[in-house]
Amino acid sequence: MKFLVIATTLVIGVATLFALPVMSPGLSATEPAAQIKELGSPVLSEHKSSLELSDRLIAEHEAALAEAEAEAALLAAAESSNELTYAQLQVYILTYGCTPEQRLQVKSGGDYGAYTGNGYVGGYQFAEKYIAGWMDQAGLGEYNRDEFLANPGLQDQLADWYADNRWGGWDNVPSTGGW
Repeated sequence: MKFLVIATTLVIGVATLFALPVMSPGLSATEPAAQIKELGSPVLSEHKSSLELSDRLIAEHEAALAEAEAEAALLAAAESSNELTYAQLQVYILTYGCTPEQRLQVKSGGDYGAYTGNGYVGGYQFAEKYIAGWMDQAGLGEYNRDEFLANPGLQDQLADWYADNRWGGWDNVPSTGGW
């Protein structure tokens, strides 16, 4: 890429220089420097701008390459230590991060009225012993099992609050297993 930018700049520069007349009719052989200075100033400025642009583009590409190499080195270091391997990271990405709808399907098959008597209630199967405290903290009113089971909107609000406060958002909520 560096060679292409430099070669392009050189071709533009050479073409620009050849486009300048070396001498105009009526000038003596001793006056070409004055002519180039007079006629060449805008052309030379444009050529200098092209070189500066080329240098900036080269610097940006080199910075991007250095950043990519640094990321590759970090990944290689993580894989050689006891940190997450790339395969483990893929499993983490597939296991964590779900939508409320996905979580609802996993926990109750989408049934907001689910109550099996095992201590977990509603579409998201929250532990009933904690719901009253969570609803109070979330500002959702007092807990009543029958009202809670009959109100999908309230369950969704509590699920959103819980996902944000326990997991930092739905992107981090496990897609399987417990909350």
